[in-house]
Amino acid sequence: MATNFSPLEELFYQECLKAGNNGLTSTDFSAIHPDRPVMDTAIAMNSLLGKGYIEVFQVRGEQIYKALKKEEVGKAGALHGEEQVVYNTIRASGNEGIWTKHLKSKTNLHEAVIKRCLRALEQKALVKAIKSVKHPTRKLYMLMELTPSVEVTGGPWFTDQELDVDFVEQLTNQCYKYILMKSFPRDASCIFTSTHNAYPSAATVRKYIMDKRISEDDLS
Repeated sequence: MATNFSPLEELFYQECLKAGNNGLTSTDFSAIHPDRPVMDTAIAMNSLLGKGYIEVFQVRGEQIYKALKKEEVGKAGALHGEEQVVYNTIRASGNEGIWTKHLKSKTNLHEAVIKRCLRALEQKALVKAIKSVKHPTRKLYMLMELTPSVEVTGGPWFTDQELDVDFVEQLTNQCYKYILMKSFPRDASCIFTSTHNAYPSAATVRKYIMDKRISEDDLS
């Protein structure tokens, strides 16, 4: 797939691809290919890291190697040194984003270096800064093309990291109106018997909200 790979680089990269998100350790690779010299394997791994085709993480003191997808290689491969380390760490956080303090602890880079790398990555439109409803004072970073998770944005209940009080009140009123309508007979002089089983459930209330298009979001 890549003409600039040595046979050993190609072999290690393919094993990383097979390992998927679980990643691959050098011990794993040696167990699969015991005939490959450890020193040669280390050289191949470092070469792949430099080319941006794999990334490395520390898990319980052990280095785990993961292969990058083709579309990710172009971006990460164009970076070098600390910028590549910071980019890969942000990418690993997915759509949850990562706080600068956690970024520092994971990369072991100086705060000034991290700030410089973040500025460079933002200027290259590779990462973006966002705010979390859970931690409004923290600045999180994630890849530019990702959409923040509901845990970060607060979902339909929040707008620009602020609780949408008007929407919550409107939804509350509509829910109450529907429940009230289904809880009593149309004839005010009558009452439901004890066997009445048509009281609204959460599912029927949700269906009413969606049918009436009270919310543009698909509420769970």
